[in-house]
Amino acid sequence: MAQHMKHQKTSLESTDDSSEDDDRQQTQIYAKDSMDRFGDDLCQLLLSNLSLKNRFVFQCMSKQFRRTVFRSVVDIDVRDELIKGNYNTMTPIIATMNKVIKKCQNIETIDFRGLEDSNQYILEVLPEIRHKIPKLREIYCDLMSNSERWVRQLAPLVTRVGNHLSSQKESLIHCNRLSELRVENLAEVFDTTSGQLLAKNLRSFWLKGSANSEQLSAFLAGNQCLRFLLIKIHNLESLTQFGHQLSQLPQLRVLVIRLRHFDQSLNDSLRTIGVNCKQLTILALKLGTKTTEINVQTLDSLEMFGRLRQLELALIGSNTQSFDLLIPGKRLINLMIQCSQIDCKLLGNCHKQWPRLQYLDFECQEFNDKCLDHILRLRTLQTLVIQCDHNIDLLDNDFCDLLATNPNLKNIEINANNEKKFYCR
Repeated sequence: MAQHMKHQKTSLESTDDSSEDDDRQQTQIYAKDSMDRFGDDLCQLLLSNLSLKNRFVFQCMSKQFRRTVFRSVVDIDVRDELIKGNYNTMTPIIATMNKVIKKCQNIETIDFRGLEDSNQYILEVLPEIRHKIPKLREIYCDLMSNSERWVRQLAPLVTRVGNHLSSQKESLIHCNRLSELRVENLAEVFDTTSGQLLAKNLRSFWLKGSANSEQLSAFLAGNQCLRFLLIKIHNLESLTQFGHQLSQLPQLRVLVIRLRHFDQSLNDSLRTIGVNCKQLTILALKLGTKTTEINVQTLDSLEMFGRLRQLELALIGSNTQSFDLLIPGKRLINLMIQCSQIDCKLLGNCHKQWPRLQYLDFECQEFNDKCLDHILRLRTLQTLVIQCDHNIDLLDNDFCDLLATNPNLKNIEINANNEKKFYCR
């Protein structure tokens, strides 16, 4: 009897262990089907691709989503789909901002640029709820008609100003951390009475309008740490002066020049810039031309830009069907060209001119098949983009053959007659 009870006990214990193993195995099966197996870090990375509006929608999917979906929100744009449209009254703005701030505890930057003047009062609300955003470090904004109501309180956080009214330019003096500024006229950064420079130590500057030589020299002297500069120049005399003044910017990395008309003297100005700005890696030239003759020496001064990696060249107003132009660029990696026609004169020795080129973008009116033979010799090319106003007289097989022949070429994008085509390896 004792032996029978012992055997029964053992049998029962064995049955219980089997049940536990089944439960454990079933749990492991469920784990394989669960998002939890990815871990919070990977889940957060995946959810970081969602828009702010969709984050609020998908947070209810799981506890893990709710725990991680807002962690990666560090930048807020008030023009976001979730927020825009709530500017009619103050109450919806406060309610929406409070909703966002409550969920997004890691906000570091808020972008208010691009709002209409009538909607700028949203910045008046921010000082009232600033304590709810403990990690806020930067504000991007415009200085409009109501700026004096909030600028003193928020000025320590303002680092980028997109646009500002001339009547509000005095507010710039309070923004000591300002690193990026865009103006229509250089006079907008000088005090009207004293002539004092209101914005110093900028990193990026957009000058869309005019500037006299004295003001430009004073501005550059107070902003020697500029890394990005966009400037519109009306004549070559101003460009010549500008080329010499750029010697004050030893840290300049990106330069965008818009010039209405040019001739051979452009070469001298570019050579001066290349000598003075030794750190320049990106150069964009938007050049207007009245003539159809573009001389081969016009841009040979680009050889002086020893660290140039990216060049954007736009020839506006030239209806020439062919021109004798060479673009030197031994170190170029990215090249974008906009002109009437891309032809064999330009691409004849492209493999020698651009031996390291990886990205090539053409925007033209016509593109002929002979150009592909020259592009084929760019052995380091990885991406080719062709934007054409008219149909391109080439077959799909032509681009497929180009992909097959060039081992490094991975992507071709064709945008012709409002139709896009993609060819990928």
